[in-house]
Amino acid sequence: MNFELTERDAQTLFGMIWQGSHEEAARGEVKKVISLMEALRQKAVAAVGEDGGEYEHSGLIGISRNDRPYGFRYLVALPAALAAHVSHEDMRGHDFPRMSFATAWHGAEDGDVFSHYQSMSDWIEAQGLQWARRVLHHREEYTAPAILQGAPVLRLMMPVEKS
Repeated sequence: MNFELTERDAQTLFGMIWQGSHEEAARGEVKKVISLMEALRQKAVAAVGEDGGEYEHSGLIGISRNDRPYGFRYLVALPAALAAHVSHEDMRGHDFPRMSFATAWHGAEDGDVFSHYQSMSDWIEAQGLQWARRVLHHREEYTAPAILQGAPVLRLMMPVEKS
């Protein structure tokens, strides 16, 4: 598994929050919100028209906050450049500061996402860094279109800071 460090600039992400247990997420409940947001992403790309070609491959962004016993909240957001082209009554803006992340691409053949995150956590520690969970716990960047059937394909990201 190849891990690297990357930065994400401060940004406002527009999306919807799913909240529930890890068991509900494992049963696919969170995929309902991801699917709805993917439909909105495709609608936004179409609304942009020919000028939207550069955004066609901009996938959804998932932000996880493990801030409740036995569960978590998961923001599913549109890329910022597309958010202005669609609306939904449940979409809200969420501000995030500039952050550093440990990242890895998770392909369909890479097995369990949680195991991949554990390997990333071990790598973070070996680099003399620590998992910075004040703002968020995980960021995930989906392919476009988001693959919701079968094994997940996405960029896994954990916020980090110096120990």
